[in-house]
Amino acid sequence: LTLGVLFVNGLIQLGVMELFGEIKTASDQLGVEEGSLNPSDVWLLLLSTSLVAPVVEEFLFRGLLYRWLRERRGVRAAAVISAAIFAVTHFIPLLMPSIFVLGLALAWVAERYGSLYPPLALHATFNAIATLALVAAG
Repeated sequence: LTLGVLFVNGLIQLGVMELFGEIKTASDQLGVEEGSLNPSDVWLLLLSTSLVAPVVEEFLFRGLLYRWLRERRGVRAAAVISAAIFAVTHFIPLLMPSIFVLGLALAWVAERYGSLYPPLALHATFNAIATLALVAAG
C-alpha cells in the first residue's frame, strides 16, 4: 500500500508540474540544503518524521478528528475532510495534493482495520521512505 501511495503521489506531482511548471524539489520546499545534514541530523530527522510525527498525527487526525467526523458526517465525508485538514496543516502548498491522497489512504486503512496501528505503520513507512529519499537527494 505504501508503494501504491508513493506511486500515486508521484503522478500527482507530475500533474502539479504540468499545471504550474517546474516546482522546487522536496529538499528546497522543506529547507534542507545539499550537504547540510550530518549523520546525527539524519537520525534525528528520521526519528521525528518516522516515529514522532506519525504517532502524533495519527492520534490527532485518524484517532480524534476522523472518528469525530465519522460519527457526524459518515465515512466518506470524514475521510475527505480529515485528509484535507491533514494536507493543509503540513503547510507545503505544492505537496498538499499528495498529502491529501496519503490522508485518504490512512483514513481508509484506519476504517478497514478499526485500529490506529495499521495507519500508523503505513504513515511511518511512508515518511521513512520520503525522508530517506530527501536525504539521498540532498
